[in-house]
Amino acid sequence: MAREVNITLRGVLEDLPEEVVEFLTITGKKLGSAEEELGEVVSRLMNEEEISHCLVDLGKIREGLYKVDNRIQDCMQILNAYQKVLSNPEAMSNPSTSASQEEGGSVEE
Repeated sequence: MAREVNITLRGVLEDLPEEVVEFLTITGKKLGSAEEELGEVVSRLMNEEEISHCLVDLGKIREGLYKVDNRIQDCMQILNAYQKVLSNPEAMSNPSTSASQEEGGSVEE
């Protein structure tokens, strides 16, 4: 399985919702693709010769869904940090203050 890393998103505070929209739009397309792939697997399952191929394809679909789930979680963390900053604008005046340390993200000036 691929190695996972945490990254930091740095940008203008006001642009964060737009960035999340872009992430979720791409994620939605991947989710739609997974749905199509699953439909193809279902249609091939009636053929016994296809079962081993279907198992491989199902594994690939699960890996894709895992990535989708992770991206949705990333978006939630970004939005949680964004919401915390909006509810406490004074935090932006102190760059050392983390908006969401427990969430794993931060928003800095």
